[in-house]
Amino acid sequence: MQASKNFRSYLPSYLPSSLPYFAAFALAILCGSLAYAQTASKPAASEGPATYFATNAQPAIPFSMVAILSGNRMRSDVQNFGGGRITAILGGADIDLSQAAMNSDATITVYTLMGGVNMKIPANWSVVDQTTAIMGGVNYPNNSSSTPGRRLIVRGYILMGGLNIRRNDQN
Repeated sequence: MQASKNFRSYLPSYLPSSLPYFAAFALAILCGSLAYAQTASKPAASEGPATYFATNAQPAIPFSMVAILSGNRMRSDVQNFGGGRITAILGGADIDLSQAAMNSDATITVYTLMGGVNMKIPANWSVVDQTTAIMGGVNYPNNSSSTPGRRLIVRGYILMGGLNIRRNDQN
């Protein structure tokens, strides 16, 4: 009876047996570092000011959330929402904006690497999806002509993770 082959039998003899595991771990760390570096960078001049100010005299309120190997929850009822940034690396983020309001369109930048983000938004906000999903998924509510409110623009990269956006009136 012949023993079954394991992955080590397919590697050249001069390579250590832990190489595939190390390579996968190094790739995950590299992707996570790149995603985190993107959240720390300032937006380009064409994207508007870094502080996400609204058009009125009172500044909009931005937020920032990072979940690395953990989970974070945030609930906001701010009446001058100004967007923000979310990074989830092997972790999850839950954001409840169902009681928030915005005076102008807002942008949320999302980066996930094997993580997930759940967002709950008010019923009168419409969603503009500008994300790129690679081996991941994005789920957001359909916009209809009966959604006359402000636009929530969602940008970023979803790498082997998920982004779920739902309205306040959905279960």
